Amino acid sequence: MDTELFSRFNAWIDAHFEELLSDLEGLIRIPSVARYDDEKTPYGPECLRVLNHMRGLAARYGLISRSVDERCAVISNAPVADGICLWNHLDVVPAGEGWTYTAPFEPKRVGDYLIGRGAGDNKGPAVAGLYILRMFNELGVSLKHSLSLCLGTDEETRMSDVIHYAKTQPAAKLNLVADSAFPVCFAEKGIIEADIISNEALDEIAEFSAGMASNIVPDSAFMRLCTPLCDQPLPEAERVKAQSAADGITLRASGLAAHSAHPENGVNAIHELTGYALKALTLSPAARRALEFFTAINDDTKGTALGIESGDAVSGQTTCAGTMARMEGQRPVLRVNIRYAVTLKGGELLDLMNEACRKNGCTLLNVHLNEANYFPPENPVVNALTRVFNDISGLDKQPYAMGGGTYARKLPNAVAYGLGGLPVPETDLFAPGHGGAHQADEGLYLPNFKTAIGILAMAILEADGALA
Repeated sequence: MDTELFSRFNAWIDAHFEELLSDLEGLIRIPSVARYDDEKTPYGPECLRVLNHMRGLAARYGLISRSVDERCAVISNAPVADGICLWNHLDVVPAGEGWTYTAPFEPKRVGDYLIGRGAGDNKGPAVAGLYILRMFNELGVSLKHSLSLCLGTDEETRMSDVIHYAKTQPAAKLNLVADSAFPVCFAEKGIIEADIISNEALDEIAEFSAGMASNIVPDSAFMRLCTPLCDQPLPEAERVKAQSAADGITLRASGLAAHSAHPENGVNAIHELTGYALKALTLSPAARRALEFFTAINDDTKGTALGIESGDAVSGQTTCAGTMARMEGQRPVLRVNIRYAVTLKGGELLDLMNEACRKNGCTLLNVHLNEANYFPPENPVVNALTRVFNDISGLDKQPYAMGGGTYARKLPNAVAYGLGGLPVPETDLFAPGHGGAHQADEGLYLPNFKTAIGILAMAILEADGALA
């Protein structure tokens, strides 16, 4: 590694870090949650606004930018983005509730953290990529391959942005997706999202709702039953508040939000609610059957009730969480989010899920299957990227597989690389269920962020040399 150049990078980053954070705060203020009900834009006006805002920053810093049908933006040091492409996304998950220090789209620095929706996932890394392109230009760094920053606005929901990009744009020799942890993520589990709906109408359940997005373990859930269905006073519960009136019963459950790639880190409010209803209320046989199945699905995070408990040596245990709930007419619906081991076949898992649903009086609908990603870990690029991280961080980490889903699964020649994974000191700043990606008080730890920018810059140089 060129230590003299690394020192120059660090000096440049130090000199421009406050400017970088100001640009990041401007992006966080744009509530770029993707939506699909606007005829004039692919993902809604805020997602288009955030793309245009980023392109404006690129123009300010003398970089080339273009729009890919208002779905993605490409910022580059060359007209054709076919060498090394950094990938980030500018859309965010919904704001959610329970923010402590600031409103979700009003960024605020608290201690060594910048707090705001998208600070870490993924606007911070996106601005880091922009500043690396700017830094290379201003310091006169030359590469064998073109360097581009590709930015999407539908990553959190459908990834239709990157699918469109891959169909219409030249393929890069290497795609580096900065939306994970260091060092190299060479494999991403497959993802199944699907609705499970009761086959029978349930007269007694008037409302059933939970969840902001499929990829978030819900921290709240609500049910309203239209008739009093309890033979005795409603019992108290730590996470469920129950109220009984002449016209029915309402249940409100609380949990802890977590990314659905790691559902074991959260407390699923749907599970708290359905479990309480089964214990405390006198339900019809049809309602009891449906809620027993929904509860069983969330009894563990392995998919046991759906018959899909499995794993492999490459990527570990398959995970499953029921993350959203709603009523469709008089029938309750549970949406599940599954991250399955990379050596498994999604179609075979769906067969098992369909059979489990049939046995429990339900039907599987609205299935979205996202196949796993695998990049050979013996590729010399993987070794180069890992070596840079370990040399700079002083750690000894190895390439890994994960349950999270990034753009890497939709692109050829793609791995996820950073900007997380550096040790973070313990803090009492965040309550449980706060501070992480997809959680309230989403926070970016600024000392690590600054270090990670230098790592990514040096990794690009090493990858440039390792590519043919």
